[in-house]
Amino acid sequence: MKRSQEKELSIRQGECGVALVLVLWVIVLLTIIAISLVSTQRTELSMTVNTRQEFQARALVDAGTHFMLWQLLQVRDEGKQKAEWPADGLLRVWSFTGKQVRVSAVPETTRIDLNSAPPELLVGLLKGAGLEGEEVARIKDAILDWRDPNSDHRLNGAEDADYKAAGLSYGAKDADFDSVDELRMVLGMTPELFASLAPSLTVYSKQPTINPDFASPEVLLAIPGLQPDQLTAHLELRRENRAQGLPVPLPTGGERRFLTQADAPVYRIYADTDLSEGIQVRGEILVSIGSSEKGYVFLTRSYSPHAAPKQAPKVEEELVE
Repeated sequence: MKRSQEKELSIRQGECGVALVLVLWVIVLLTIIAISLVSTQRTELSMTVNTRQEFQARALVDAGTHFMLWQLLQVRDEGKQKAEWPADGLLRVWSFTGKQVRVSAVPETTRIDLNSAPPELLVGLLKGAGLEGEEVARIKDAILDWRDPNSDHRLNGAEDADYKAAGLSYGAKDADFDSVDELRMVLGMTPELFASLAPSLTVYSKQPTINPDFASPEVLLAIPGLQPDQLTAHLELRRENRAQGLPVPLPTGGERRFLTQADAPVYRIYADTDLSEGIQVRGEILVSIGSSEKGYVFLTRSYSPHAAPKQAPKVEEELVE
């Protein structure tokens, strides 16, 4: 009888042990589920906060570009000789709602126009991107064949048959480039070469010349006859004259027929801002001034979180407080 009771007690103890283990496992599973839910909620909350801050940063960028547009319109509407914040490509800090926004503006004539540039400027730009000899001739002629209205094949160019032979479903456009991005479609253009050329190009200046007063070093180096040492001297003189409020002379050594100090009515306006949690938004607009009843027309608008836009202004890395 005693052995039977001991056996029954042992069985009950075993069952209690199994039940206890099951209870412990249930508690562990519930804890894991609870931790997972808390982690998910924290992630969703963090994403919500980041999204809200990114929208806030974008609103600040919009405010910055519109502030610079207002500066440009003040010159036109009030007949001022010079805006308080001129379109000289220099970055300036603008405070708005307790936040800091860096802004700048530059005439679009500081870039080489894909549709209007003479072959010599295209050659200089391609050489500046590291191409040589036959490569320069091939890409230059392919660009000219793309934009000219006929199907005549240049010596090193590309017309419909060449695109077909390369396995492409399209041929030479035989019309103006609608955008700089369209350059990607030209036969022989690589992603690396496009990335190098794009910041120096535009389709909005409509000029065969460039304005050297605010042009980037890459654009200036494309000017036939301008040597690297002359470019360095010009950039230094340009900085000094700006600091003193003096006019900028034309570069020494470059062929004057490719240069102009007149501005077209199209401007590239840039803004960026940094918020907490590493949120950074940059943006730019292209605007044509005086081309509508309201006084301006937006041509393009772009935003880029955490990195500069593909075609952000490239002048001096100088910040004016």
